[in-house]
Amino acid sequence: MTHCAKQRLVPLIVLLLAFSAQVHAKSWAVIASSSRFWLNYRHTANALGVYNSIKRLGIPDSRIVLMLADCSACDPRNPFPGQVLPSRSSANLHSSSAEIDYKDRDVSVESVMQVLTGHHPPGTPASRRLDSNSNSTVLLYLTGHGGDGFLKFHDQTELLATDLAAAIKSMHSAGRYKELLLVLDTCQAATLYSELDSVPNWAGIASSKLGQSSYALRSDPGVGAHLVDEFSHYLANYLDKITPPVDKTLLTNKNKGRQSKTSVGPSIEQMLSSVRMNRMSSEIAVESSKLGRSLSDVKVLEFFGEYSGNSRGDCEDGWVKSGSIENLDRERAVRNRDSKSSGRDLVTPSKQVESEDARSDYTASLHDMLLQAWP
Repeated sequence: MTHCAKQRLVPLIVLLLAFSAQVHAKSWAVIASSSRFWLNYRHTANALGVYNSIKRLGIPDSRIVLMLADCSACDPRNPFPGQVLPSRSSANLHSSSAEIDYKDRDVSVESVMQVLTGHHPPGTPASRRLDSNSNSTVLLYLTGHGGDGFLKFHDQTELLATDLAAAIKSMHSAGRYKELLLVLDTCQAATLYSELDSVPNWAGIASSKLGQSSYALRSDPGVGAHLVDEFSHYLANYLDKITPPVDKTLLTNKNKGRQSKTSVGPSIEQMLSSVRMNRMSSEIAVESSKLGRSLSDVKVLEFFGEYSGNSRGDCEDGWVKSGSIENLDRERAVRNRDSKSSGRDLVTPSKQVESEDARSDYTASLHDMLLQAWP
């Protein structure tokens, strides 16, 4: 290779690395309900409520790993077959578009650890993997029965706080996240992140403190079970009142006509203040000292949606904060339409299709850059 060719190649490599970083700077989520059996209906509803909310706010199924230890929608005791309802008047949370990646006995302490660390058995499909990297924000949501320093799986095994700490330490060492947010809804939930003192760049939100139980919001005699837990219900309700960001054309002298996706929206601190206004039987615990910035500076969309703002929060407002009645009614209408399906778990090939589309776009972009840099 000639000296001239090497001079051309260096800026090309820098350009390719920058482009690759942009492609992978995405939000990812792992959502897991660890409880089986009909009496734990509410834990399935908790997980599906958060899952539906983050999908609506922009995180595609290809970047969500959904783990449900029980399929309440398909239980023969369900008086509303194919549906999971946090209340009789609510929309069905188990729509036909839900992509459940792990279910029943596949949801275990081992599978959660594998998803977090990336240490999977050979042949594990992409849909069951968390392909985040050092530019990614990762949301980890866990719900089920727990206690001081543990979360139960199937009422038989336990994910210990030390296990969770080991997995997250491994994630950080392997560059599997830029920032991580743990959201935990279980009894004594805050104790699950008690072993993470030495790990950087994470924050935790828990439904209960040490010594406290986490409580169900309501029960339904017709269903024969509690329908949803307080914390997860109020969290999903808040997220459902947020309208996703929209594209705007910024008509300035500097970048006239350039299309830019901007998003500001509420901060996580604002979200927590709103959730705390509801009467709850437990106290929400928050740990953010390892994140390196205040939760008042962290936007909800950075973890619960697709965020494209900047760290200073000084971009144009791309959010529409409605009283959300009209938008929620429209969303409920769509979900109610979906609920007319059979209710069986439907795993569509959208993850594979999106991955293939991303590879095609990536290849085309590389081709264009090669032509420009090497005429």
